[in-house]
Amino acid sequence: MSLKFKSLHELHESVIQKLDNPTTTRGHGVHNEIRGVLYYLRHEHNFTRAQLWEVLNAKDGYARNPAVPWKELNDLVEGLFDGKGAVAKERTAVEVASDHAAENRSNLHLDTFTKQTSFFQIKAKRKPIKPHPIQIATWKERAENEIKLHAEWKEGAESLKVLTERPAQKPHLQFIDALYQLFDDNENVSIVTACNSLGKPIANDRSMSCRKWIDTLNGCASGNYPFEGVATRRGGVWWRVNPMQKEGSGKGGAMTDNDVAVFRHLLVENDVLPMATQLLLLHSLYESGRLKPLSVVDSAGKSYHSLVECKAANAEEYKAKADDILYPLHEEFGFDLGNSNPSRMSRAAGFSRLIGSRSGERETQTLIYLAERRSR
Repeated sequence: MSLKFKSLHELHESVIQKLDNPTTTRGHGVHNEIRGVLYYLRHEHNFTRAQLWEVLNAKDGYARNPAVPWKELNDLVEGLFDGKGAVAKERTAVEVASDHAAENRSNLHLDTFTKQTSFFQIKAKRKPIKPHPIQIATWKERAENEIKLHAEWKEGAESLKVLTERPAQKPHLQFIDALYQLFDDNENVSIVTACNSLGKPIANDRSMSCRKWIDTLNGCASGNYPFEGVATRRGGVWWRVNPMQKEGSGKGGAMTDNDVAVFRHLLVENDVLPMATQLLLLHSLYESGRLKPLSVVDSAGKSYHSLVECKAANAEEYKAKADDILYPLHEEFGFDLGNSNPSRMSRAAGFSRLIGSRSGERETQTLIYLAERRSR
């Protein structure tokens, strides 16, 4: 664990050893070890909740152990402040989460994030968390707690109601609406229509200006797209989330990160949580201000594809901003970290897919939310 104390002698040697080499197995031994470390830090050095969670969330910390449930850690921490012991049950999970959500979230930024306190400094490198069954259950529990914090949207909160309203457009017009909202007229939009036998996209990019796409599609009947055989594409249709160059520099003219013309959007996706939970979580993150989607598309598969703003001057800045958005969401709820590159493909609204669809039948990739038109 990357802990640097101003005065190492202030901590007992046995505690430093446990923090450097925490027990990784599951059982009564690790529970007692965690309880002992937390009790010592709280009562001997007056650590706050935020400081205790920084210790737990640091690189190789106890919270990174998928065998240790988040609820167990939460109970141990709360027991030190409630005066009820480590198994205090008087407070509900929602009350606990509501009271400390902000400070707990701040501890999830573990890359270049460095925080000074009166006792220590933490600096840990971010890394993906493996989606073990126990970890997925933890992500689901956290998502449910987050949803409960903002349950008032169910009572008709206007700020969220729009997220459940499907645009009153025929499928092929949904794509036009998304184009108009997310891209400028002269920006090139790249579409991918080919896939392999598993439904994975093959980069056969076709790139032309947003205005040309809109004009072309406006002249088409529903389903009669200007792609050869697109109506019968088994894998569906994708588009690059950012404006691209006219020609790709990759193999066969494929678009790459080097061909991004404007760094503006980031794909946010979670395919480890149930679909219903994903949408409710998007509502809650929207309500709390943590995530402001510009569009949300039902992929007709295992997830919703949300585009959020990620403006940057260059690839390096984009990567840093993308990590700042994705890593906390990944660590807390299991969002996909693989979407951090600017030429990422996302499901295009209004097209249908067969391979990988939820029902096993052809289903439409449906636009379920589109924010008000951005200023151009």
